[in-house]
Amino acid sequence: MAMKAAAPIGWLAAALTGAEAAAVDLPPPSPTPAAVGDQRLVFSTNGSTLTGGSGGGGASAAWVGSVGPDAVLGAGAEYQQIANAHWTTGSFTGSMGFGGGRTHLYVDAHEGAGDVGDHAFHYSVASLGLLGLLTPELTLQLEERYIDIDKSHGSLPKLGLTYRVTLELSASVSYAKSFRGNLGTRLVTGRIDYTGVSFNAMAGLAGGAPRGFRRHRQDLRPQRLAAARRLPGRQRNQAHQHHRELHGSPARTGPGAMTELGPFSRWLPATLVAAVVLLGGGRLIALSMRDHAAQMRAAAQSAVARESRLVEAQLLTLADRTREEARRASRAARAPAPSPSSSPAPGAAPGRGAFWMTAGGTVVRAGDADTAVSRALAAEWAVAGAGARGAAGFFGPVRYGAQWMIAAYAALEGRPATAAAAAPAWAVGYESLDSLLVRAGFGRLASEGYDFQITQIDPLTHRVRELFGSRPDVPADAVSGAIRAGAALSPPSASAYLGLAMWPRSGWYPVLDLATKTGLLLLLGWTFVFGAHELTASVRRTQGALAQVRKRLHAVNERLFNEMEQHQALQKSLEHARYHDPFTGLPNRRYLMDQLDRALREVRTRRRQRIAVVLIEIDRFKLINDTLGHTAGDELMLQASQRFARAVEGMQCVLSHWEGGQLALLLYEVESPEAAQALAAKLLSVRQEPFTLRQQRISVASRIGLTCIDSGLQRVEEALREADIALSFAKRQPAQPIVAYTPGMGGAAVSLVSLEADLHVALDRRQFRLLFQPIVDLRGKRVVGAESLLRWQHPVEGVLTPEKFLPIAEEAGVIVPVTRWVIQRVCRLAAEWRQRLPQAIDFYLSVNLSAASLRDPGLREYVAQVLQETHTSPRQLKFELTEVGLISNVSAARELLNGFHSMGIELMLDDFGTGYSSLSYLQLFPFSYVKIDRPLLTWTGSERSNNAITSAILQMTSNLGLRAVAEVVETQAAAQALQRMGCDFGQGYFFCEPVEAEEALHQVRTYNGPPAVVPVLRPASGQGGGTEVAGDHSPTVVLPPEDGGINDDTVGLPGLSPRAGKSPRGT
Repeated sequence: MAMKAAAPIGWLAAALTGAEAAAVDLPPPSPTPAAVGDQRLVFSTNGSTLTGGSGGGGASAAWVGSVGPDAVLGAGAEYQQIANAHWTTGSFTGSMGFGGGRTHLYVDAHEGAGDVGDHAFHYSVASLGLLGLLTPELTLQLEERYIDIDKSHGSLPKLGLTYRVTLELSASVSYAKSFRGNLGTRLVTGRIDYTGVSFNAMAGLAGGAPRGFRRHRQDLRPQRLAAARRLPGRQRNQAHQHHRELHGSPARTGPGAMTELGPFSRWLPATLVAAVVLLGGGRLIALSMRDHAAQMRAAAQSAVARESRLVEAQLLTLADRTREEARRASRAARAPAPSPSSSPAPGAAPGRGAFWMTAGGTVVRAGDADTAVSRALAAEWAVAGAGARGAAGFFGPVRYGAQWMIAAYAALEGRPATAAAAAPAWAVGYESLDSLLVRAGFGRLASEGYDFQITQIDPLTHRVRELFGSRPDVPADAVSGAIRAGAALSPPSASAYLGLAMWPRSGWYPVLDLATKTGLLLLLGWTFVFGAHELTASVRRTQGALAQVRKRLHAVNERLFNEMEQHQALQKSLEHARYHDPFTGLPNRRYLMDQLDRALREVRTRRRQRIAVVLIEIDRFKLINDTLGHTAGDELMLQASQRFARAVEGMQCVLSHWEGGQLALLLYEVESPEAAQALAAKLLSVRQEPFTLRQQRISVASRIGLTCIDSGLQRVEEALREADIALSFAKRQPAQPIVAYTPGMGGAAVSLVSLEADLHVALDRRQFRLLFQPIVDLRGKRVVGAESLLRWQHPVEGVLTPEKFLPIAEEAGVIVPVTRWVIQRVCRLAAEWRQRLPQAIDFYLSVNLSAASLRDPGLREYVAQVLQETHTSPRQLKFELTEVGLISNVSAARELLNGFHSMGIELMLDDFGTGYSSLSYLQLFPFSYVKIDRPLLTWTGSERSNNAITSAILQMTSNLGLRAVAEVVETQAAAQALQRMGCDFGQGYFFCEPVEAEEALHQVRTYNGPPAVVPVLRPASGQGGGTEVAGDHSPTVVLPPEDGGINDDTVGLPGLSPRAGKSPRGT
């Protein structure tokens, strides 16, 4: 069994050649090939010395390829010849290697078959090994193998050492000794491996040394660079060599790598696969058939021995029966002769299938009625010669007709020597060969699939006689056996009586089995060939697609690089846009607030002594946007910011665009509040020179609000709120464009917030009421109408005039519902008055419309609905509008006023002679009345200029077909002068002060001239009653300009008096 175990061991030394060559990844510049280089073929030759001096050798071929960064797969075939034992073995193997760095673990499975002469066997080997790198050229191998060969099995550990001579050539030596099991062998093996053929399992044989080897020979510098790119602690390249096609390897890229060998290269992999499969499969089929034949021969030999024993048993039975006949004949011979008249005594005649004969071969008595068989056998006896026979034995077989008769003879016991010659001397028993074989169960051979033949060597001619068989021809390789009758002979004989030859009916090598295995091999070979060819074509297509992918990848990389640069530029642009104004390039609100927060922290930590926040607003900025366009407004801000930046050049500050027409300046180091105001004055001076906008030179005014901070306790919002409050005060004082914040200003702002909150609920709580001031016909001395004046009965502040709350109402968004309430209330009063007044008395009530009211999209429909619901004639309702309200949106106001005019509602242009006093409005809009504001406010008998201006205005309105209403008429001289100038109507305290609705109705019904005493003293602000507050020289209330800014008359502050002239108007 030790020799049996040696058969596959010689190849095991080379089984993992490819795995070693591919699994060992050495750091460059070692000559060892890379672990994940090209897939390759490894050819090996080896020699072995076994236990007892037996020697052998063989060769193997293995394919090795990488299946991952740290995994190698191998498959191979080998052939071995053990000379002394004349063993021949062939096998297939598969191996897998794992690991990285300097150690690698591998597993191996080995299946094979062999034969020793006529004996065939199968063997299996399973291995687990470890490869360790000692030096770049020297590798140590430790392997544990378990071998199973027929009935032998055991462990065979191995210790090996491999030296790599060149990149392609390596030599190995190993020693193995069996432990455990019954192998009982030791093995010394030497092996030489050649790994110079690159082979791709899908692409086929490429020819020559692996590309990785050639490139390594040409230049070691790239490998040194590759070693620098290895990941820490892994000794592996980040860009794996099995992906070198993706990383710009110039060796072979694209489809051209597969077309170098022409059409032959496409079929080379399939041809190699077919050769390997057919050769290996044919060898395995041959070994398998030989093993099968050996098994069938052993079974046939067993069947021959079995059948021979059964036939010998039947011959022994025949011999025993013959001896019994001899004893019966002896008894019959010693008995007295019977009388002729008496019947024979029992046992005096032979039994069936037997007869007695004399020594000369004459039949004395036969047991069968037909004595022909007995005579034929006796004749054969005589011919064969009786003198040479023993006391018992067999003769024949004798052919009788179509049968062979087997006869056994036995001498009579106790026969006297003086017996007559005719007396019986031998007893013979006989039986046909067919019946004997039937009793022996010889028919089972046919059912077992065997053919057979029974023969005998003729004792006279010594030629073989064919006695019985299933086929006449006996193959030369039939299994033979002897049927002996020695136990029945006296004396016993060792020679064979009959011969038995046996062979399978289908032969030792069944054609059907051979055809099946051959067909399966061909089918398997065709499958592999077809698969290899398809894989080759697929790889070619894949390589072509890979080349296109590489091109696209290169293009994508370039595009990605460009996009990354654009992204970085966009990121910087967005970062700049986040903190800077897009047009002026100045820092924006966000940046200023961040810097202000940082500055406040520095003030709190005493790293700065004092900072200042300055808000600068350009007057009439919205008007410039609306008239010249927003582009002109942006250009104005750009030029203003450039001037301000030059003014603060050299100072530690931040100039930013706050919002709209406002700029903000953060000063980091301010010596005193006076220094901050001095800088603000410098900023005002730089804007005195006109700005050039669209070929026009425009002078603008500015307002500045500032606050100084030295405590650092304020938050950013509080600091900005203080500067904003100061700016609001600056906008309400034309003579003081620079205002520094003082603590008292915060209370007024809080009061405004509280007033705004109360304003939202004033309409629901019915806190608004209307007063009416009559309009008098200067010629007819009668009241023709009245102007409605709004008052707010505040629960805490008392009666508030419109200039105190209407600007807040516009900012809070409640001006539209307040206006609608006034229109509805006036229409109801007009309807009521119409019923209470005689039909001969005609009158009207006028309502002031602010600029915000003109932007109400549903105002016209609402007025029509109220007129219809209250049954009020449109002639009894008039609307008063100021030039400021019309300027904000000329097109929308024109459309709305044309609608009112078409309804029959007459319109009045209020405050004509102040503000812009553009004559174009008299032509653009359908006005019927013009109200002259304060015509003779400074009237004296010597001031002829006022007289001339008023007269000119009246003459112009008359020429345009308009009627004039003079406001603020407070003296009789003024009324008489207006009448002489041709003024139609007058309104003022000279005629009547603002009164309640009932008193106004009474004036309409009974007015007969002004009172004897004209009131000149008016109650202070906040008092109720029908009189006006100080400074309210007209019953008309005008809203502030469109920009919603807070003017002087909006908030009554200590120390501030309303500006001279008529106060602003509103609803």
